[in-house]
Amino acid sequence: IVSEFQNRTGYLVFPNPIKRSVLFLGKFSASVTAGFMVVTIFYAVLAVLSMISARGIDDDFLLSFGYAVEFLIAAMAVAYLISSVLKGSTGATVLTFFLFVMILPIIDSVSAFSGAKIEASLTFSADAMIHILADPYPVDQVVDFGPMILNSYYPDQVLAAVTMAAYALASLVLGMYLFNRKQLAG
Repeated sequence: IVSEFQNRTGYLVFPNPIKRSVLFLGKFSASVTAGFMVVTIFYAVLAVLSMISARGIDDDFLLSFGYAVEFLIAAMAVAYLISSVLKGSTGATVLTFFLFVMILPIIDSVSAFSGAKIEASLTFSADAMIHILADPYPVDQVVDFGPMILNSYYPDQVLAAVTMAAYALASLVLGMYLFNRKQLAG
């Protein structure tokens, strides 16, 4: 989204009788579609490999796929929100990458040592796509290592879905609002 302003391609698009919200949602839909195809191919390959090696797939395999798609939509919405806020496409890309690969996972890991279960973290909620395949679903536990206590937290399945949906909706609405208010410079 930020590239429309940075590369000034918005001068070509914005004078046309098209609402900015339609442009925003169109770009978002295209991104989600591309991501959906990648996730679908990954899960299809995973299903084939499971059929070959384990003679079947897990009962909750499709539920895991659903969580993966929901996380894709939420992460994409957050990326579009970041892109709507920042001025440069490189900064938006780098921040989005570090947010999901380093910042949020580090916060989730620190919570294991601090004893705080951070249900509102998007990456913590996304772990449901992995843990749903465990039978039975894992429960929170505390491991005592002498002077140190380690907490193993697992997202609640319903709360994880609600959290990801809330991130997607809030980020998408706020990102679209900020994109509509952004002005072309120069």
